[in-house]
Amino acid sequence: MPILDTTPAPTNEALDRMLGCLLKQRRALRDMSDRYDELVASMPWWARPGKRLLGVAPDGRPFLTGHCWEPAITGVTACPGELVLIRPSDLDIHALAEYRREAWGKAGADRARALYRQDMLALEHRRAAARAERERCGSETLAPMVDDATKATTDLQDRILALPASPERAALQILFDAIESVEPSQSLDSEELARSVAVLHVLRPLVAGRTAALVNEYLKDTARPLADSPLSCTSLGELQRCLTRENETFDIPHGLLPAVVLAA
Repeated sequence: MPILDTTPAPTNEALDRMLGCLLKQRRALRDMSDRYDELVASMPWWARPGKRLLGVAPDGRPFLTGHCWEPAITGVTACPGELVLIRPSDLDIHALAEYRREAWGKAGADRARALYRQDMLALEHRRAAARAERERCGSETLAPMVDDATKATTDLQDRILALPASPERAALQILFDAIESVEPSQSLDSEELARSVAVLHVLRPLVAGRTAALVNEYLKDTARPLADSPLSCTSLGELQRCLTRENETFDIPHGLLPAVVLAA
């Protein structure tokens, strides 16, 4: 049986340069995403993403729930036991129109169509006003820059994985797959990554250069969230914001009608 040579291979200079560039790109992308969220947070409440539904609790206190990227209808109130949709999307408006059509029948068809056109026009006006706010604060300019940076770093990752087979490329493939296969809130200790971590430990003495440093960085603390790790595009701040949005969106799909009243 052949003996496995555990002597690290000579450093691959081309791979080292590409990996160094990739790590800088990922760090810059995390910073850009955080900056984008800061700009969005500076916008008026109605123009930035927020809660979709306004309701009144049994004790009479109003509450907001759900999450939506649509601009809000302002000056809205709700009655006890009522949920008011203050950030309707086009899907919500379509659903409301369908409900009106079925509930009102032929006698109310003209009115249903007129209200549909009115609701869609109001949505477009709100979207235009929100777009003006994004332009004012700078998030409209930064958004395509984030998209371009994301594409650039994805393309560079693909170029790295297209390099000739080597222990370094194998280790990087495992790390890239790990980052992409689990949520940023999870770590390498997650059950689905147990085999990947075991293979990284086997490859560890075989890799050299920046890849060796990167593998060591990930293996020295496998319990840390993958967010904000060197290869992640997600910062810890963005992770927290995403988790908050997911919690608020749970079980509140678009088109939640007719149980919800569209804000007048």
